[in-house]
Amino acid sequence: MPRAIVFNGDETWQLREIPKPRLRPGCAVLRVEAVGICHSDVDQFRGHAPVPSGGVFPTVPGHEIVGRIEQISPAAAAEFSVQEGDRVGVRSYVATADGRSRVYGFGFPVDEASGLFGGYADYMELAPGSEVQKLRDDLPATELTVYECLSNSATFVRPAEPGESLLVLGPGHMGVTASLAVVGGTRGPRL
Repeated sequence: MPRAIVFNGDETWQLREIPKPRLRPGCAVLRVEAVGICHSDVDQFRGHAPVPSGGVFPTVPGHEIVGRIEQISPAAAAEFSVQEGDRVGVRSYVATADGRSRVYGFGFPVDEASGLFGGYADYMELAPGSEVQKLRDDLPATELTVYECLSNSATFVRPAEPGESLLVLGPGHMGVTASLAVVGGTRGPRL
């Protein structure tokens, strides 16, 4: 039986056996290969989710996700532009039909659908409105977990102009990728 870590929001967690998601219309099933650990995971473990919704508990955490598409509906294949077997990086933000957004690893309770909407699991369900990017096969999945941070940095940070200074406080994934986005713009390394 597949496993998942569940955060309860009160500095406790559980290792649960949760069935592999059944393929739903418009969705995909991802076999998780690796997930990065973010400082926000520590905050979330303590019951403080740093997302606009404030997060929900209990939940399967993990938002820096790399995996392989195990199953995909025709609608999701068209929306995500991927197929079964592709290795992908998963963007943490999910655009909902009502114009809001949800965040993988924070905004989906374990009792919704499969409950597997975070990377701290063997499998994960990808909902409509997700963004995924095909990733290369010649690097370890653990190295590719930087994808989510890089995609956020490329979206949220503008390239530096000649003569401008840059100060990055924090040498973690976000700091390193923000530096790359500011210095190199979107012309950074191909993941």
